[in-house]
Amino acid sequence: MTAVSLWVLRAHGLMRRRCTSDEFTHCQRELQGSGRNSRARVRLGVGMRVFRTYARVYAADADAVLETLAAVSGEPVGVRFSMPQERLELGAVGDVLVVAGDEEALAPYRDTSATLVVDGLDECLARLRKAGARIVQDVQDVPTGRNLTAVLPGGAQIEYVEWDDAQWDRVGGRPE
Repeated sequence: MTAVSLWVLRAHGLMRRRCTSDEFTHCQRELQGSGRNSRARVRLGVGMRVFRTYARVYAADADAVLETLAAVSGEPVGVRFSMPQERLELGAVGDVLVVAGDEEALAPYRDTSATLVVDGLDECLARLRKAGARIVQDVQDVPTGRNLTAVLPGGAQIEYVEWDDAQWDRVGGRPE
């Protein structure tokens, strides 16, 4: 029996339900309902998982931006680390990743608009190459695990990260 993730885009947001392939038709009807603004998408359980998606914000002062985001959102600063060789400080509040440094340090990173935390960077790399993406930063070790950066067909530049066990422990554990 194959696991299926069913995603339904409705006018008020994206909904997800996991079900077996045998239950797919029932799940699809249940999630879609009669709303004409609904669209169902299926992903078989053999695909790559994206655990988190971070919008990136570039700043000169990580502490000031992180404190303000935390105060406004009511969420704590989650991920926080330094990349001393690159002269960067990084931290996240909710789904916002703050990348801070001086203009020279930030310049190579400014074209990257999002960070996706994935379950397998090697599979991600293979899928990106098959899709025609241009790899601008090949797989490398980073303080949270491993990453790569790719420019997708159409021009969007995205960082993909596979967190190591220590990073998952810092954020409360890896999702099942």
